[in-house]
Amino acid sequence: ADVERQNEAFFLSMVEKRPFVTVKLAMSLDGKIATRTYDSKWITQQHARRMVHELRAQSDAVLVSARTAIRDQARLTVRDIRGCFREPYKVIVDPAFELPLTHPLVAGQYAHRLILITRKTSSLHKERQCVKRGIHVHRVNSTKAIISPQRVLDILHQYEIRSLLIEGGGELVGRFFDARCVDKCLFFYAPLIIGGRNAVASVAGTGASRVMSATQMRIVSYEKVGKDLLVTAYPRR
Repeated sequence: ADVERQNEAFFLSMVEKRPFVTVKLAMSLDGKIATRTYDSKWITQQHARRMVHELRAQSDAVLVSARTAIRDQARLTVRDIRGCFREPYKVIVDPAFELPLTHPLVAGQYAHRLILITRKTSSLHKERQCVKRGIHVHRVNSTKAIISPQRVLDILHQYEIRSLLIEGGGELVGRFFDARCVDKCLFFYAPLIIGGRNAVASVAGTGASRVMSATQMRIVSYEKVGKDLLVTAYPRR
């Protein structure tokens, strides 16, 4: 069992031909990842944030939605970590190609490690500019305003990405739960109550219509990380 846990990403990717998907969320005790004004810095404390950088260093790729990347000006890099590691791919699901060409992910030093997944109907001009910078652009033939998690995982498997860390936002995470494409959860809870009916929920998507059909989780550990609490859980298959 210990060997399987230590090599869980490798074993699953070999069998199912897709990356092992870990969802990491930092939230308040009432399950909010941002306030009603979309403020999210910082919900968790320094110890938890440092652990997130360790998780990135251990992952082949980090995934967020375009709107999360834009709102947070996310770089998704590994910082303040010693030792040998390879900078993970940064994956952006961007159906409408909203990511500006001036964004740090596009204009920064790791542009060649950026995988941008969009629809075939989005801007060709932006694609040309991105390709010139070494960015990997994939167009998906989708009639909907969303791109299916299964299609995203199929694309990432082509890059031999075996471990994928999803860091938000709530809609993207919800779609992966709806599609039953989540393999592990790392939930950091801060001792805060954000409240507000318009605050951003940690998991959105369609969700369960009845409690009986909700995703059943198996909690394997919980630990204090500074002032925060980390819960590690796996969906029951």
